[in-house]
Amino acid sequence: MADHIDGEVLSIPDEEPIILDPVDLRGYRCPVAPPSDIPDTEYHHQDALLTQRSTVWTSSQPQPAIIRIVERASMDPYVRTDETGHQVGGERVQVSVAETVHTTQIRIIPHRDAPTLQSIWGWIKYRPAMRDGTTGYEWHDGILARCLVHLLRDAEESSMENDLGSPRTTATR
Repeated sequence: MADHIDGEVLSIPDEEPIILDPVDLRGYRCPVAPPSDIPDTEYHHQDALLTQRSTVWTSSQPQPAIIRIVERASMDPYVRTDETGHQVGGERVQVSVAETVHTTQIRIIPHRDAPTLQSIWGWIKYRPAMRDGTTGYEWHDGILARCLVHLLRDAEESSMENDLGSPRTTATR
């Protein structure tokens, strides 16, 4: 690197801060910069961290753990999501989970409306996904599959509401 920036290799005493001039490093930076007007959501801030004009993260400045997890999750072939309501401290909250082949992310959120879900799971926008049919993912543009257990529950409920042997019961088998 010193050769490329017409510099010289320096020996620096231990614990001495290393200050690099940003101009000297411009040849090593990715030309893609995060937009200056990103929405104020967790996903957009994470995405901006992944494009911080640098393709190199040193051991002295590693990517934050959540950024590494989101980056790995976004490379997996599909994502499964689920939301379950719970009481925490007397308040109703949602436990929201996004699971991929290599990662599992669990978040406690106040509710599962579309803006909230998109603000934390925005990276799944174009990913193939499996869901239980909950609302809140209207912004998702990827291939969507319905969770089999929810389909079976719907079929069982329909069968139990109709007489045995009726066309409705036979069609759901």
